[in-house]
Amino acid sequence: MFRKKEGAIVLTSGKSIHMFFVFFPLYIYWIDENFKVVDKRKAQPFHPFITTKEDAKFVLESTFPLELEIGDQIEFLYFSNDAIK
Repeated sequence: MFRKKEGAIVLTSGKSIHMFFVFFPLYIYWIDENFKVVDKRKAQPFHPFITTKEDAKFVLESTFPLELEIGDQIEFLYFSNDAIK
């Protein structure tokens, strides 16, 4: 149940996250409405709140570091469940 798995998730609420009951570090990337990386941080387990002062619309959480720097432009690709099968 509490094993670390490789992967990433995009959240649509952008300012802060918490790490309660997360047993491994996460790499956090804040992204604005223009899909530009505006902040990044390595979040440690059980840290109460991690926030950014930047104006972010999305939060990308990853179990591994991504090759993203502040100022990079990203693109979200949409895959339906049918495309994944």
